Amino acid sequence: DGLTSLYAAACNGHQEVVVKLVELGANIHAATKNGCTPLYVAARNGHQEVVVKLVELGAKIHTADKDGLTPLHAAACNGHQEVVVKLVELGANIHAANKDGCTPLYAAACNGHQEVVVKLVELGANIHAANKAGMTPLYVAACNGHQEVVVKLVELGANIHAADKDGLTPLYAAACNGHQEVVVKLVELGANIHAATKNGRTPLYAAAYNGHQEVVVKLVELGANVHAAHEAGMTPLYVAACNGHQEVVVKLVELGANIHAADKAGSTPLYVAAYNGHQEVVVKLVELEANVHAADKAGRTPLHTAACNGHQEVVVKLVELGANIHDADETGSTPLHDAARNGHQEVVVKLVELGANIHTADKDGRTPLHAAACNGHQEVVVKLVELGANTYARTEEEAESRANQSRRGQKGKAKVKGAKAAGQPSAGPPPARGGGASAPGSAAPASTSGGGLTEALRGVSGAARQETRSTLGTAPAETAETGPVEMAVTADVKVAQREKKRLKEKQRKERQNQAKLGEARDAMRAYLEGEGSSGGSGGLKEAVDQLQRMLRRQASTEEHEGDLEGLLAAGTAKLEEAQKAERAASKSRTLEAFEEDMMRCTGAGSGDAAGSSAEHGGSGPSAGPSAQGGPSAQPSGEDTRGSVREGGEEFRGASASIPTSASVTSPSSAAANAEDSVNVCVVCMERRKDTLFMPCKHMCTCTECAVQLEKRKKKEGFMCPVCRVAVKDYVPGIFM
Repeated sequence: DGLTSLYAAACNGHQEVVVKLVELGANIHAATKNGCTPLYVAARNGHQEVVVKLVELGAKIHTADKDGLTPLHAAACNGHQEVVVKLVELGANIHAANKDGCTPLYAAACNGHQEVVVKLVELGANIHAANKAGMTPLYVAACNGHQEVVVKLVELGANIHAADKDGLTPLYAAACNGHQEVVVKLVELGANIHAATKNGRTPLYAAAYNGHQEVVVKLVELGANVHAAHEAGMTPLYVAACNGHQEVVVKLVELGANIHAADKAGSTPLYVAAYNGHQEVVVKLVELEANVHAADKAGRTPLHTAACNGHQEVVVKLVELGANIHDADETGSTPLHDAARNGHQEVVVKLVELGANIHTADKDGRTPLHAAACNGHQEVVVKLVELGANTYARTEEEAESRANQSRRGQKGKAKVKGAKAAGQPSAGPPPARGGGASAPGSAAPASTSGGGLTEALRGVSGAARQETRSTLGTAPAETAETGPVEMAVTADVKVAQREKKRLKEKQRKERQNQAKLGEARDAMRAYLEGEGSSGGSGGLKEAVDQLQRMLRRQASTEEHEGDLEGLLAAGTAKLEEAQKAERAASKSRTLEAFEEDMMRCTGAGSGDAAGSSAEHGGSGPSAGPSAQGGPSAQPSGEDTRGSVREGGEEFRGASASIPTSASVTSPSSAAANAEDSVNVCVVCMERRKDTLFMPCKHMCTCTECAVQLEKRKKKEGFMCPVCRVAVKDYVPGIFM
């Protein structure tokens, strides 16, 4: 430890040697690796003369070791009253605290040195000073059972109710450690027997928890509440049973504790005793009329929890005491399920011997063999199979999946058989399920009678029966000779692990589909309620399509499927209405734009027509624009605006001026200037040479647009916007 000769002399109280070594040059401050100096060790061992001489020779009285303990701490901790007094007289700090915040007074009280405690208080030590955990000198004295120190500190003014940072009082500390006399004395001095910690732990709770029977009895006699519970609902009887303190359990029941009181999870004292494997406590509680069938909020009985934790003796004793070996919790799991799931082979064997049903399945269809296999307990799997467990039993989800596959397979086979019965060519019948191949070259007879269809249906029924047998767990013929142990080890464990992974992935996809379905449903409702209709029918159509896709994937549950079908129907109807309204609005906008074009066109045409009429001396209604006699125009004073309807639909060109007879070349002049004439098509508004005139000669179109007009005029015809005459016999014939 790196001890010097000076340290050794001081440790053993050799004052003359200490003085001589210092005179010879020994380092008075040299310390061990723990920081202990010659002065520290002299004070610790009570060598007052050496302490005084070392201080006179220059030793530092405040030097502390690595834990922060000074020479005064060392003297007080070991009860050296004279050294304590001398160090204080020499200037030692009476309030010095170590790394944990403990003062010399705390050290003296902790070790029960009553005289030192009294002397330090007389010398000015703070009687209320607590360490970093909040423990006062009174607390630590009570915790260690120093009755005289406790009494003296209270007489000197210590606070009997002062608690540490966890809310533990001196009375709690004394009860927790089984100091009956201190408990009684503190109560006599005024300690609150009902004082509890922040989470509801009382002194009686602490005594019962640690199995201090005499303290429990004394506290109850002094007025402690035997029913006071922890914030989680745990009573003193509960914690005594939990820790296997049989005598305390019996005494508390005799003192009136409720043997059926459960915590917030529904666990009774019998339940927790079985959980921790305390067989004697279990037997005693049942003898005291505890309910062996009482289950917690999850439906788990004491037998469940004993089997789950592998307590074979407790399991046997509970069954002997009347526990129902077939009881199932809210998930359908029995004690055998729990034992198998956690790999307790001996408990599994014992439960089966006691009559547990090895084939019982939980609500998901999982047997004890499933539970053992899913958790990789190979020995338990082997033992269960040896005991008769069915290695072909399937969970409900897997059975449903197999049934769906079977139904899909039956539909496919029915189609094949139906095709053969109808005379369609086939490569031959499918191979038998047992693995044999069909005869080469054999083909189904082509027949239109009912015989072929009957045979097809008969074949499908046979396949369905065989698939059903496989689904229900009947072993295939080729595995009949395989031993149950080999099947369990090589098949069930690995298959169960893969199945667990597959089910997890399936559940993830189902949650994802449900989320998408919810989004589609919310979007549809928003459109139906008018919140999502501002963007036109595009968003509504997207919502309808998404909802249709999700329904096709069968992502909806049975209880909501009808509601979603109705929602889809309403959304489809609203979509049709929106699309119809958009088409009507589009037609209206097209008509208005075309009428504006026609108004500009007819304004120019009317002026030219009036001038032509005046030159020929006409009066009244204007003559046609052609001297050869065409349809008469409207009176010049009448509004000639109109719309062009062809085939029940409107069409329009660009918004440029539409050429009339005043702006286009007449047929006769066009023939003379065919190569130089360029006209504007009234439909596409492009300047083209390959244009043609309407019969009324007010309008011209290009050949491409004329073809489209010809198609439309076959329905209702179209109307010239100038003369407002319906043209139904238009035939292209005059090309420019």
